[in-house]
Amino acid sequence: NISGGELQLALIARAIAQQAKILVMDEPSANLDYGNRMRVMQTVQGLTRDGYAVIQSTHDPDQAYLYSDKILALQGGRVAAFGTPQETISSPLISSLYSVDVEVCSMRGDEIRVCIPADSH
Repeated sequence: NISGGELQLALIARAIAQQAKILVMDEPSANLDYGNRMRVMQTVQGLTRDGYAVIQSTHDPDQAYLYSDKILALQGGRVAAFGTPQETISSPLISSLYSVDVEVCSMRGDEIRVCIPADSH
């Protein structure tokens, strides 16, 4: 038996072995623990530096910010935002997409953005 993270890494390795230069991934880190999520996403990010094109869907705005070059946010089948993570990830967008009141906070300058509940009550 292997873990979910190991399975995801094995699937990525299979795509590399098949010489697929474009990877389409649907929620590649879904159902993974924190460590495996980071390992999978860092592996995927490394592939982009090696010339692979990666298109992924995610419902995690923090992950999209950390590991994406461009973000296409869809809402109701329409484009809600498109651009770099810095241009797209904002409190109004995330609040609108997920129907929750959130605050997007910057850390390390603007290197990282995290979403936190605006009202925890």
